[in-house]
Amino acid sequence: MTEYEEAAEESLKELYWQPMKILIWGPGKPGSTSTAAARKRYQKRLDIRNVLRQLFKRSDVNFPEDRSIRKLVKRIRSERDKSLFIADMSDLIISLDMSRGADAEIDDFLPNFPGIKEKVCVLIRKKYLNSSSYVVNAIFEGLPDKHLIGFSDYSYNKCNLATKTVPEIALSAAIRKKLG
Repeated sequence: MTEYEEAAEESLKELYWQPMKILIWGPGKPGSTSTAAARKRYQKRLDIRNVLRQLFKRSDVNFPEDRSIRKLVKRIRSERDKSLFIADMSDLIISLDMSRGADAEIDDFLPNFPGIKEKVCVLIRKKYLNSSSYVVNAIFEGLPDKHLIGFSDYSYNKCNLATKTVPEIALSAAIRKKLG
């Protein structure tokens, strides 16, 4: 193994131990009468959280609706302000853009809060990436490079999104955090 290879392996190990606060926006927990598609979207969000917790053991990986997060914002009255408060504290926000809730946060926060925009990585179906909509383009304009990622149905169905794409995103966030 070369010096560079050894150094790279050691650095990667350190990155996985980098403590981060990771927030995952996306489809909420479906009710008992929800469709199979709604349950699958929520399961994908759970898969993402589980993989990140497994790989980044010193990181705090949560949904905004998790009890531990809700406890932190109980003194804040507005739901929007609660979301802003948690987003501001986070090192990385992964948005699985497959629900109206995730859309609402993206639509509001990305154009209006540049500090939050820098932390958000939007995962969106590839078919929506090349939209001719002025509104869609205005919202995503200015996202940092590689922070708007399209995924195929194949990637979604085969779990590549949770097991490959999202960990790569988190590694990049760990590098940025480590370097300050």
